[in-house]
Amino acid sequence: MRSDVEGTPYFFSPLIDLLVVANIGWPILLFIDVIGGAETHESLVFWQVFFVTTPHRWVTLAIVACDRRRTAGREPLLVSLAASVVVVCAGVSLGTGALLCLGAADHAWNAWHFASQHHGIFRLYERREGGGGLGNRLAFLQKWAMRGFLLHVIARVTGVGWREGPFPGTEIVRHADLAVGMIPVGLVAMTWWRWWCSTHDAERSGLRHVAPASAVYMTSVMILYASLLAAAHMERVKPVLSLALASAVFHAVEYLAVVTWSAPQGGVRPRRVRSSLGRPLLLLAAFVIIIGAGNYVVSRGFFNVWVAVNLVVAFCHYGFDGIIWRERQSASVLAGGARL
Repeated sequence: MRSDVEGTPYFFSPLIDLLVVANIGWPILLFIDVIGGAETHESLVFWQVFFVTTPHRWVTLAIVACDRRRTAGREPLLVSLAASVVVVCAGVSLGTGALLCLGAADHAWNAWHFASQHHGIFRLYERREGGGGLGNRLAFLQKWAMRGFLLHVIARVTGVGWREGPFPGTEIVRHADLAVGMIPVGLVAMTWWRWWCSTHDAERSGLRHVAPASAVYMTSVMILYASLLAAAHMERVKPVLSLALASAVFHAVEYLAVVTWSAPQGGVRPRRVRSSLGRPLLLLAAFVIIIGAGNYVVSRGFFNVWVAVNLVVAFCHYGFDGIIWRERQSASVLAGGARL
């Protein structure tokens, strides 16, 4: 399989991937948030909302506008989706005078988007390691086990099943946590087992060891969300908020990283990661600063307008991602991509 770092499945390099794709630094962010208190949490949320989450949504619109590899032949579908989102959001806002319904829809769609993206990036790593190697049934089971676990955690974090929450439930939901909590254990164990088998086969064939990129990524994601599930199960509000912040940063940063990696570079980038990524990184940095600062200024003077516009952008982000990152499309553009 082609790799940007020769002989490995990493997008950039082992260290960079660990930091911005597997996001192994999320426990540090969690630690800072926990020991910093309420003021630190508010500051972190500010930077997360305006300079991490918001730009990662707006960048999808830039991809659709500029990357013809992904939009070729799909322009009518993308335009129709955007028009539908604008009409529906405007109709609901003008008809009810409130954005509560749109906010609920945003949360539900965003939950699916989170689960799909994490599984999609995991599949990207698997394909770059050599194609995955799982049978169709096992791959299907792995896919829905991972997505189902993430969706369950997000629902619990929202308050579903809490004794005192917006969506109180029965003890069945709490008991389900114990069964669902075994899913990440199985997924991580299976991923590392497959890596060990691949390494063993490589040794017998005289080939280089397979880098554990997908296993490390899976482990990082599962530990984060298992921690979220445990905090939600115990109904500890402060840990839930801190872990939710870490998960939002994780999600947005990995997306921005993969978008940067997939930017047109005129060919493969072995051993030249720093020089070849200079321009995309500068463009991304400028984009993040402009979008973040612009959104902050608008939110200060026209809060309702800011919320409405960003709901439209969020819905377009979710919908566009489901189109431009489809498996067959990504396979031709990214040499083995997956839907995010």
